[in-house]
Amino acid sequence: MTQAIVPEAINTQTHPATATSLLPVNPLPVKLLVRSQAQIPLGGALSIVGRGLAPFDLQRLYDVFAGYASRRWQLPMHLAPSTAHPSSTTITLELRTHLPPDFAGAEHPWQRIEAYSLACGTGGVVITAPAYHGLFNGLMTLLQLATRQSDGRWHLPNVAIEDYPRLHWRGYMLDVSRHFFDAAEVKRLLAAMALFKLNRFHWHLSDHQGWRIPIEGYPKLISVGAWRSSIGFNFAANLSHHYNSHGQYGGFYTHEEVEDVIAFAAARHITIVPEIDMPGHTGSAIAAYPALSCSGQPIPVSTSAIWSSHDPCLCVGEKRIYEFADRVIGTLAALFPGQYIHTGGDEVKFYSWRHCPKCLALAKRHHIKTMPGLQAYFEHRMNQIVRAHGKLMIGWDEILYDLPRGAAIMAWHSQPQVIERAIQENALCVRSPTTHMYFDYSIGKTPPQKVYAFNPADDGLAGANRHLLMGSQACLWTEWVPNMQVVQERTFPRLCAAAEVFWTPQHRRHWQDFFDRLPHIFAPNLADTTR
Repeated sequence: MTQAIVPEAINTQTHPATATSLLPVNPLPVKLLVRSQAQIPLGGALSIVGRGLAPFDLQRLYDVFAGYASRRWQLPMHLAPSTAHPSSTTITLELRTHLPPDFAGAEHPWQRIEAYSLACGTGGVVITAPAYHGLFNGLMTLLQLATRQSDGRWHLPNVAIEDYPRLHWRGYMLDVSRHFFDAAEVKRLLAAMALFKLNRFHWHLSDHQGWRIPIEGYPKLISVGAWRSSIGFNFAANLSHHYNSHGQYGGFYTHEEVEDVIAFAAARHITIVPEIDMPGHTGSAIAAYPALSCSGQPIPVSTSAIWSSHDPCLCVGEKRIYEFADRVIGTLAALFPGQYIHTGGDEVKFYSWRHCPKCLALAKRHHIKTMPGLQAYFEHRMNQIVRAHGKLMIGWDEILYDLPRGAAIMAWHSQPQVIERAIQENALCVRSPTTHMYFDYSIGKTPPQKVYAFNPADDGLAGANRHLLMGSQACLWTEWVPNMQVVQERTFPRLCAAAEVFWTPQHRRHWQDFFDRLPHIFAPNLADTTR
């Protein structure tokens, strides 16, 4: 049994309620009609009926939904045969091949896969969708719609909903290098993400301060690179429990744990995008294998936020670097079923390359005149490796300097020029600007209202260029996030604001309406549905 990750309440001022603010749903659906003010009580045993679903898939939907609903509603629940007569306590899941004409706005295949309709009435609940993902989304909406009334019972509103997503990629990134979070903690976050219909988990698995996944042939990545002398960052040791028997701070995920997390995410329709950051941000790898660097000198795994022109960096002029990269990417490709592998590429410090005979010789052989050009050579090699393993490459927006063929970018810089360059390169783009979507920043610097104000389709990614906008995501870098309590405080309620930015059509979003819904969204026991 896991603890809640979503806070039970948020301090807000009182504002007049609007029609939708009375319904604790987030993100706001595309269409929502309140058919009657009458509330439908949930009482007795709930029955789940599937029509048109394969038994295995119905069972999986039921198992995941029951994991949320049984804890929140504390009502008995069971699967019933498809011939069962519906009642007010029946939840019917119908899989239909085609969407009705009212869903004309769901013009892309990925929108149709996630689309659903939901109707609550005295005859029970009916959720209809053309795919299992849509049925799951409808169940997540249903979980949010129920409210506990003064009689102590849970009630559902009499509503009709038609819904589908605005963006394909609706993500959240957790940095597990600066501070480590074990598989159970990651699953708690995934369970909360699913409630708000997020569908991409970006897993930042390496950086200067820790390497978190075993790679065959490189055992020291785990025995050395996964551990550091202390929790670091001037934090007290008792703020975390992630220590080994030698008192070193850190940790890693076994391949079995990774597979378990992937399966947990898949059951909630979340795709995991793994990231191994290269050629910069590689101090933990170099601590394990100094020969990967230009100097070849041993260094410790960092306990601080490194930021200097002398940051550790892979030696791009060394042949063994590409053998190492191939082994790393091959491991990720074999473990993670998703389409993309994130290869980093951000904040590379060129000091060591400027003084490295091997790097300078490589530049001379290939007529490379600049250090960014030398990084571009590395990124093109990485793209070849990723594609050879049957995956697609995505990297931070620095790779736009000379974008490898078919690579996508994650735009973290907020300047319009970044998006302009992406459009010039015809690059698929996931937007994650520091100004709105970096949740390591304090809630004072980036409050929920600022998050909510972001429009992913601005800066030219609308109209004729809309096809280049793959999606958007929030990021939590964890230099100043030592444990799950701080993850919770930094994440919520801002992730709810982001979820609505990612899902709800721009014209449907209004800050005041969202603000009025917040106290209802964060009702007691909502977070306790996470397992």
